[in-house]
Amino acid sequence: MGAGEEFRIIYPFSEALPLKKARAIQYVKTCHALAEAGIRVHAIFGKDPSFSDSQCLAYYGLKSHPNLILWRLPILRKKDGGRGISWNGLFSIFCLKKIRSLAKTSIPTVLFLRHIKLAHHLISKGITAAIPTIFEAHEVFSTTTGRTGGRQKLREMEEVVFGTADVVVSISNGLKAEIQREFQLKNDIPVIPDGTDISDVPTTRNPKEGSICYTGHLYPWKGVDTLVKAMKYLPDARLTIVGGEE
Repeated sequence: MGAGEEFRIIYPFSEALPLKKARAIQYVKTCHALAEAGIRVHAIFGKDPSFSDSQCLAYYGLKSHPNLILWRLPILRKKDGGRGISWNGLFSIFCLKKIRSLAKTSIPTVLFLRHIKLAHHLISKGITAAIPTIFEAHEVFSTTTGRTGGRQKLREMEEVVFGTADVVVSISNGLKAEIQREFQLKNDIPVIPDGTDISDVPTTRNPKEGSICYTGHLYPWKGVDTLVKAMKYLPDARLTIVGGEE
């Protein structure tokens, strides 16, 4: 499908790349895997002027692909732990403009979203009414945020996004149950767990030794403390935790 676009996915990510976070790795590798599968992917994300297109992909151990089109847009977000000003609106404005430009053709298009604030902005501007939209849920932010004042606003955003998207996808059965409980969606919620690149994982292991490995951040709502407590029921197993900030 590299010679032309018979079907395409527009997939925006409202952060500057490259970014050494699990969500960024999942996003870039998903876009690249879809491109390798023969789907034309328009990846829209924030621009880090320190990196070129090829350097951005190389950061994740990937090479350019004819089916993967990169659109790097202006963004105003301070880097983790750094100083500066963050404003989601700048990227949202440019992203909306780019999606509208891409949508001017008759090529069948699907809009794939994962950021609740960006999804709410695009819905409020009417772009999702013209393009079939999939929202991939990674959490219910209104229940995990520690900012009491922001919970109601996030809840209102989630109600709009979950209620408007043509399809809501969950990455786990537990999250699916929580979304259904909190928002009573009429349509079913497909569960598609995040993929994992196991190319660097050793294949030799002792089948008699039980092992559990957690990789990810150590936010309280991730439940790593529950996992640690549960290990007392698995006296012969070994738990490895890889996560948190560097």
